[in-house]
Amino acid sequence: MDYGKKIQVGNFVFTKLAKQIEVVVDKDDELMKRVLDGLEKKSVLKRKKVKVGVIRVSAVSGMWAMEFRDDMPMYRVIEEGIDDETTRGGVAYIITNAYYASQIIPDEGYMKDLEDAVNAFSERRALAAGSVSDEEDAEILRKEREEYERRKGDKMVR
Repeated sequence: MDYGKKIQVGNFVFTKLAKQIEVVVDKDDELMKRVLDGLEKKSVLKRKKVKVGVIRVSAVSGMWAMEFRDDMPMYRVIEEGIDDETTRGGVAYIITNAYYASQIIPDEGYMKDLEDAVNAFSERRALAAGSVSDEEDAEILRKEREEYERRKGDKMVR
């Protein structure tokens, strides 16, 4: 999907944009991809403006919209699926469900069904991902500890 291109699928218009957002640089000079809303001012060392890719999905009427930044999984799903006629309907189906979920006033039964569906989905994903062996887990923890100690040492040098 090219920047500026609009694709209409059913009641939705998909538009790929470049958008400028504010982010903060933390104490380790790592760019934190957090919008400034809600952050404590004392934790902010520097504000920076960066351009990010955004896919905006809006209702044809213009009365509803969602945006997905290029660091979100749905951005890739839309970007890769919306140009292809064979996958376009699936992308539109996902967005239709997001639209319904954000626009209806649910009852208790709906919320319970949704919670059950999310739990079942999470379990399927966990099974598909497989488990980590004790050896792999120990290796991951060892690497994380080393990285933590290295960063801790770097902060002391400054």
